[in-house]
Amino acid sequence: MAIGLLCLVVALASPVEGRRAKRSGISKIEGGAVEGSSVETSIQAEMQAVPYPPHFDPLFGYRWNRSHIAFVVLLPSILFIYMFVLGYTTAPLSTWLMEDKGDTTPLTLPLREGEEPRPVQEGIPPDSPNAYRDLKYIIKISIPGAVTVGLMMVNETTNLLFLGQVGTTSQIAAVGLGNLIQNCISMYVGYGICAAMDTLVSQATGAGHHEKCAYLLQRCRVVIVLNLIWMLPILWWSKEILILLGQNPVVATNASHYNKMSALGIFGCLQGFANQTFLRNRKILLIPMSIQALTSLLHILWCYIYVFTLRWANFGCGCANVTTWNLTFILTHLYLAYVAPTTGLSRYSLLWLEADGFKEIIPYLHVAIPTAMQMSCKLWYYECVSLFAGFLGTIQLAAHTSVMNFVFIYQIPGTGLNFGCATVIGNTLGEGRPRTAKATWALGLGMGLIFFIITAALLLQFRTFVAECYTSDMMVQPLIASVFIVVAAAQLGDTSQLTLAGCLRGGGLQKVAAGGFLVSLWLIALPLMLFLSFYWGLGVHGLWMATMVGNATAAVLFVTVLYFQDWAVLSTKALERLRSGKKDIIVACH
Repeated sequence: MAIGLLCLVVALASPVEGRRAKRSGISKIEGGAVEGSSVETSIQAEMQAVPYPPHFDPLFGYRWNRSHIAFVVLLPSILFIYMFVLGYTTAPLSTWLMEDKGDTTPLTLPLREGEEPRPVQEGIPPDSPNAYRDLKYIIKISIPGAVTVGLMMVNETTNLLFLGQVGTTSQIAAVGLGNLIQNCISMYVGYGICAAMDTLVSQATGAGHHEKCAYLLQRCRVVIVLNLIWMLPILWWSKEILILLGQNPVVATNASHYNKMSALGIFGCLQGFANQTFLRNRKILLIPMSIQALTSLLHILWCYIYVFTLRWANFGCGCANVTTWNLTFILTHLYLAYVAPTTGLSRYSLLWLEADGFKEIIPYLHVAIPTAMQMSCKLWYYECVSLFAGFLGTIQLAAHTSVMNFVFIYQIPGTGLNFGCATVIGNTLGEGRPRTAKATWALGLGMGLIFFIITAALLLQFRTFVAECYTSDMMVQPLIASVFIVVAAAQLGDTSQLTLAGCLRGGGLQKVAAGGFLVSLWLIALPLMLFLSFYWGLGVHGLWMATMVGNATAAVLFVTVLYFQDWAVLSTKALERLRSGKKDIIVACH
C-alpha cells in the first residue's frame, strides 16, 4: 500500500498543465481531424483516436521526465535491495559453504499412546542446506514444469496461426474471445484446484504417506467434476452471454461454436493436468513432460485436418482442442497405470475412485479455493488490463497485445520456478527438514533475481528487434519497443512474486498468496492503472507502470511473510496433519 501511495505522489509531481492536456486528449480526436470528412473516414479516425500517448513521439520515442525515470528506476532498485537483504540474511553464504555443526536430524513427532511407529524412510538427507543438492532439485522440477506450461500455451497459438490462414476477421477475433472465456471460467480455476496438490501431495510424499497421495488425487478429481456443473453451462451459452455484454453478434456466434466444441474436452483437459500435477509432486517428471510435448506436436496435425483441410474454422479449433486434451488425459492415465507398482500404490487407487476419495471434500476445498484464487487473481487481472487497453485506441491496443503475449512467454521460466519451489518446499516440510525448507525459499528467490538481471538486460538490448518480430507496422513498432523498458523493470517484481507464491503454496500458506494478489493487483494496481493511463494520460505505459507497482507490492508482502515464518512450526503441523486420521488434509493456512 505504501508503494502505491508513493507512486501516486510521484505521479502528482508532474505539471498540472501537462496533466490536463494529456487527460483531455486521451479519448478524443485531435481537433478538426474529422471535420468535413465522410462517415467512413470519421469512423476510421475515431477508432484510431490518439494513436500514441501524449508523452510518446514515434520518431524520438518515449519522452522521459524526472518523474518517469524515478518511477521506473527507483522502484525496482529499492525492491531488489529489500529482497536481497531478507533473502541473504535468511540463508547467507555460510549456510551453504560451511559445515553445519548443529543438529541435522530430520524432525519427527513423538508417538502417541498405543501408536505403532512408522517405518523409517530411506534416502532422507539430513536437515542441513546443501547448495548443489537443493539447486539441482529445484532445477529438476522447474524445467519440466516450465516446458509443460509453455507447450500448453503453444496450442492456443497454433489455433490462431491455422485459423489466420483460412478464417475471416470475425472468426479470428472469436478465437481470442473464446480463449478469454475458457481461461477465465475453466482453466484458471481448474488449474488452481489441481495446484492444491503442490501442498498436499508434496508434503505427503515427503512424509512417506503414499496411500494418502492417492486419496488426494481422487479428491481432486471429484472437485474438478463438481466444478464442471457451473463451468460447462457458461461455455455452452457463451453466445447469449457475449451478446448480453454488448459483443458483436457475428463474433459471439463464432466464439460460441469454438466454446461449445471445446466444452466437450474440458473434463479431459483438467483431469490430464491433475495427473501431471500429481506426478510432478511425486518426483516423476520426464514422461509427463514428454507426453505434453507429443500432444502439442500432434495438435499441429489436428489443426491442419480440422481447420486447414476441412475448413471447419472455429468449430475445427474446438475439435483440435478436444482431441489434444483428451489424448493428454488418456496417455497420462495410462502412464499412471504403468508407474503405480513402482510407487507402492495400486492401479485402482490411481485410475478410479475409492470410498476415501469422496471423504473430506470440504477440507480439500479449504486448500483448493485459496490456491485457485491465488492463480486466478493474477491471471484475471491481466485479462482486465487487456480490456481497458481497448479504450486507448487501436495503435496502443495492438502494442499492448504484442507486449502481453511476450510477457506470458517471458513468465514461463518464472512459472517453472513457482512449481519447483512449491514441490521442493512441500517435500522438505513433509520430510521434517524445516531448516532446509527455510533456506530453499531464499535459494529460489536468488534464482529469480539472477534470472531477472539476465533477461532484463537482454530485453533492453534487443527490445527493438523483438518489436520488429511482432509486427511490421511502423506505427506500432516504436511504441512496443518503448513499453519494453517498463516491462523489463516490472519483471523484477513479477518473477519474484511468482517464485515466492510457489514457496508459500508449498508451505501451505495459500491464503497469504491469494490475499496478497487480491490487495496488490485489484485494490492497488487496478485503480492506479486507471489513474495513470486515463487521468494522467500515460496510456499503455501507464498500464504496465501500474502492473509494476502491483507486482512489487505482492513481492514485498510475500518475502516479508516468508522471512518471519517459523518453518519448524510449519513442518510440525504438516506432520501432525498427515498423522491424523480425521480431516487429514487441512493445512495451517495463515
